[in-house]
Amino acid sequence: MTNVALEYEANSFAHSEIYTRFGVSRTNSEIMDMLRKEMSFVGEDPHYSRVGDPDGQIQLQEIIGRVYGKIIALGYDNEPEQFGTLMLRYRDSCPVIDSYLERRLKEGVSPVELEIWWNMTPAKRFFGLELDHIDCVDYFNALCTSGRTVEEAKTYIYQRYPRFGNPESSVDENRPLPIEFSLAVRALWNRQNQFLNQWNEIIRQGGTFNMFLRRYILIEPQSPESE
Repeated sequence: MTNVALEYEANSFAHSEIYTRFGVSRTNSEIMDMLRKEMSFVGEDPHYSRVGDPDGQIQLQEIIGRVYGKIIALGYDNEPEQFGTLMLRYRDSCPVIDSYLERRLKEGVSPVELEIWWNMTPAKRFFGLELDHIDCVDYFNALCTSGRTVEEAKTYIYQRYPRFGNPESSVDENRPLPIEFSLAVRALWNRQNQFLNQWNEIIRQGGTFNMFLRRYILIEPQSPESE
């Protein structure tokens, strides 16, 4: 990667028994309707107030186009409804899903987190990820414009923003987070001041926001007062 764009994975479940049995054939028009539905909720959530200005509206349209393309290109257009519930219910008869769930559980993702995440439509999942990522991309671009190299800007960004992707790409605490953690990370923004000392210490050590999340928030959450 030469920037901080989100990393999307191709749908490894598209040929699974669950897809074959429960998949829903959707037209391109239906996929776009789902995205417009998600867009209609943006103004109701103060977390996304930053996209309420004219430039923000342009960003929203760009996001819709990008997510629409990703859903189709990566094979999520026929995803079954309530897929998370189906994954857990039928995992024993579907090796590819059983293997995926087992790997995520070993990373610390709970069955509840898995079910909630995968029960959302692809439009809701991808749209939410893109909205959460707006600040990260804008900040990265501003750093590069100010004279930072791409690598310097990425180092700075990943000390302050999460990076999701394939957690099996490396073995250290800085590696990408499972995407199912994104809702927990979103909730953290409302209480991150509770952990400023721990967060700053991770930065002083040269670690990333992912290291901070793994140590203090996601796997075995600790209260700062208990340390």
